[in-house]
Amino acid sequence: MAVKNCMVRTIPAWFLILLLGCGGSDGPQLAECSGSVVFNGQAISNADVTFFVDKSPIAIGTTDSSGAFSLKTGSRSGAPLGKAKVSISKSAESGTVAGGASMKPEEMQKMQMAAMSQKKTSGKSPIPSRYADPKSSNLTVEVTADAKKNVYDFQLVD
Repeated sequence: MAVKNCMVRTIPAWFLILLLGCGGSDGPQLAECSGSVVFNGQAISNADVTFFVDKSPIAIGTTDSSGAFSLKTGSRSGAPLGKAKVSISKSAESGTVAGGASMKPEEMQKMQMAAMSQKKTSGKSPIPSRYADPKSSNLTVEVTADAKKNVYDFQLVD
């Protein structure tokens, strides 16, 4: 009889777990972000565009031949909501950071900063180095839940 009462009392708990799900989330809320990069009037291809939102994973995209980009955060499309500092860099080895989906935000930022530091020494970038550092680029955006407002066209100059 005690076993039967125990089962009856645990059924509501199991029902709640199924109803609410197993918990966890896929990370921060993201919104679609896209745009373009132009330097001295020319579209820049194969440039890395990185958005840094405090306490969130970084969002990364690479420009195509027309300078257009769209951002991904790990394996998901979009960027975290909030004010983002932006870096834009290009070198012969430009490309996105691999393995970002399973990294913590702090690890991703450290890896990206190390990659940017290495790019500064591994070939002349056609884009001034100040744009490669989110602290000196002076590029900031506000990522909102409204994807229509998240189109950023960066006009870079010497």
